[in-house]
Amino acid sequence: MELSKEQLNFFDTFGYLLIRQLFSPAETEKIIEGFEWSIQNCGGGKNHDGSSRTMFGGPIEHHPEMCAILDHPSILGLIGGVLGEDFNYCSGDGNY
Repeated sequence: MELSKEQLNFFDTFGYLLIRQLFSPAETEKIIEGFEWSIQNCGGGKNHDGSSRTMFGGPIEHHPEMCAILDHPSILGLIGGVLGEDFNYCSGDGNY
């Protein structure tokens, strides 16, 4: 997916992009399942009741299907469009 000039300007101004329907419903379900797995298995295993923030390191790296997000053609195109094609992913954290 190639970013439009308007999208690039928006990113430069606000620091984020909202891309609707980037993933199919089936892909979205797998992503949700992967995050839920990471929360339960790597996030302390506590039920999140909304009373405080739950944070854990590396939600993508702990689950094989989540790792595949980084190679998704749409993600590669978007990130490459913003950062250039020679970018490196340096982990992240999960906040819920």
